[in-house]
Amino acid sequence: MSLLTYNDFLLEGYSVHHEQESKKALLIACADVAGASIEEKESLSYFINEGYVNELFDLASDINESSFAEKFKQLAINAKEKIKEKGKDYVKKLGDKTQAALKFGGNLLAPLKMVLGKIKEVIKKAWDIAKDQTKAAVEKAKEKIREKIKPLLQDSDKRKRIIEELKNLQAMASSSVKWLGGGFIDAIEKSGEKAAITEESEDYFKAFESAFYYAAAETLYEGYTLESVLEELALFEEEHGKAKGGIHIPFISSVLSKLAHTPPFSAFHKIEDAVAAKAEKGLNAFSVFMTKVASAPGPFEFPVIAGLVGIAAGYLAETQFKKGLLDLQSVAEKSLGIVIPGFGIIIKVLKYGGLALVIHGVINEIVGGEGKEDKEEKKEETV
Repeated sequence: MSLLTYNDFLLEGYSVHHEQESKKALLIACADVAGASIEEKESLSYFINEGYVNELFDLASDINESSFAEKFKQLAINAKEKIKEKGKDYVKKLGDKTQAALKFGGNLLAPLKMVLGKIKEVIKKAWDIAKDQTKAAVEKAKEKIREKIKPLLQDSDKRKRIIEELKNLQAMASSSVKWLGGGFIDAIEKSGEKAAITEESEDYFKAFESAFYYAAAETLYEGYTLESVLEELALFEEEHGKAKGGIHIPFISSVLSKLAHTPPFSAFHKIEDAVAAKAEKGLNAFSVFMTKVASAPGPFEFPVIAGLVGIAAGYLAETQFKKGLLDLQSVAEKSLGIVIPGFGIIIKVLKYGGLALVIHGVINEIVGGEGKEDKEEKKEETV
């Protein structure tokens, strides 16, 4: 096994598997800013380290409940039962400031989760654009694809190679699309079979959420007091619904501005540059990149299919596909006040992931059709 590069280390270290660490960082930052005592922070850290991060987050999210204090007390009791005698001292140390810290965290989580929801809405619209336009582009390229591939299928070795490329194409594209969190299903025209189905994984959103919590924790340490954040949030609550969209909270804007410099997003362009220097452009480079960013299988080389995807990409360029997605991002930034981290990467996934999945269906249909023709010819010869 080779050593990790620095960028690989960043991506691995701040991957979705470290969601708990990001939540922990935000909880501790809230306790610091809320003025929790050393004993209270020690107690809070103990419950965090004993595996109660999600429970504490859920409790913080439930701040509007009048029974918050009772729920907090029950959490402490449950924890004490689980960790037995060792936990008793730490339960005693949980005080008003710890509760205040969790309430403070809950106040922050509401707008943070709202931002995440808005970004999901934008990417859902981007998926709709990608699905329609990649299908239309491949449809235009279909005859050229058929012309290019049919002669190759007459050679058994080349046919095997194409079938192998097809298998790799689906594995790579499905993982890439799954990373972004969109189900992309294409019905092949004649057979009605599904070219590819991807489960909704949303690894991008998990990474985004973790990075968001880290950035929020860092922002709190840059001079925000409990009072100043609560004032901003109170003003937001008062104005929310009256404004035409934007999430106008200075604290949130500060957090968003940090995201481009927070792993894994800070590593994306460095990796992209490294890939560009070593791999061909287009599908092959995309495969290398997604093994780094989305843990997709590979990297694979597509000596035949890369050219076919290139044909469809040419038709896609005519639709101003990229401009349409950039316009969508611009509207989100202006009307919602949201910066979408790694949007250039999202465009790449939508383009090549979408094209690859649709082309997979078309080539699979052609290969299957050729197989049927061969069988029919042999059958006629034996009659």
